[in-house]
Amino acid sequence: MQTEPYPGEQEELLTKKIAELHPENDEAVDNTPRRTHNTNVTTFRRGKQPIRQEVIDSSRNFLQTRLNEEQTEIVTTIINLTSAKRAIEFINIALPQLESSGISDKQAFIDAVLENFTEMLPDTHIPARDYGVRLYQMLRGSKQPVTKFLSGFCVLCPHSMTVERCVSTYNMLFSNLRMATSEKTLNDRLLIHWNGVPTSQFDPSPMVQEFLQKKKFGD
Repeated sequence: MQTEPYPGEQEELLTKKIAELHPENDEAVDNTPRRTHNTNVTTFRRGKQPIRQEVIDSSRNFLQTRLNEEQTEIVTTIINLTSAKRAIEFINIALPQLESSGISDKQAFIDAVLENFTEMLPDTHIPARDYGVRLYQMLRGSKQPVTKFLSGFCVLCPHSMTVERCVSTYNMLFSNLRMATSEKTLNDRLLIHWNGVPTSQFDPSPMVQEFLQKKKFGD
């Protein structure tokens, strides 16, 4: 985004339209003046490029701050787990996280690690800083309940973007036209939205056929 518009977005479409209007001037996009309506901006007419750079710099600073501060403990735990060389190191790192992972039997967890840690160790050719690959390889070589423990880290996000997307989707579904929708229906629709196939790929024929063949419906 720093050097060129993000593919497929509105800025790219605007760039193409202006280029069509001014084919002889490649700098037309950068020099096109815009009227701003922001109280923090001191001038009323600014070129597109300064505004664009200001937005990008603000976004980068915001995201860097969030990625540096949010859920640092989880990221640190993933790094420490995948860097453990001995079973006792892995166990000491994992034990404080067991309760939040839904694992109540600590002894079964410890026994599974001691029994199978050799198979869990990532291959030596995997770079030490390639934490994602190391985590997945440890997951494949693990046994329950260690598998359940490591699986949780595979779906964790180091920031709150996923949660915010869910909230935005919830607000979109619970619009003014759907105020009477029950909480269960909203949760079901959220589940379908995030886990279901796209509408263009959804084939309802099997479900419709099964419904039509039900004895109750036939009666």
